[in-house]
Amino acid sequence: MAFAGLRGLRRVDPLDPPAVRRLLSFCWYALRMSEQIAVRIPGELAESLSELVAEGRFETKADAVRAALGTLVEAERRRRLGESIADGYRRIPQDDDEVKGATRAAIRSIHEEPW
Repeated sequence: MAFAGLRGLRRVDPLDPPAVRRLLSFCWYALRMSEQIAVRIPGELAESLSELVAEGRFETKADAVRAALGTLVEAERRRRLGESIADGYRRIPQDDDEVKGATRAAIRSIHEEPW
């Protein structure tokens, strides 16, 4: 006997423990850790998403969109961090001794590499 999962999910066989775990995990995540948004995208982009799914790169278009958003958010986080570091060096620049010491340490670590 099988039961239907949440709207849009495949039917899950209750005698298949891994499938049941995946369904429960999805339900927990969907109800507690996610927000559904509606987005309109150009047809060409939708076709590209479909191709990614057809090629097996992603299981669903939603998975591809989540991955892309994750990449965008991470890139922005890194950009902000880099900007913050650069601002710190502009506020308190390194003196010549610090630069020389860092240069010596970099050269030493390069020589220690087993290339």
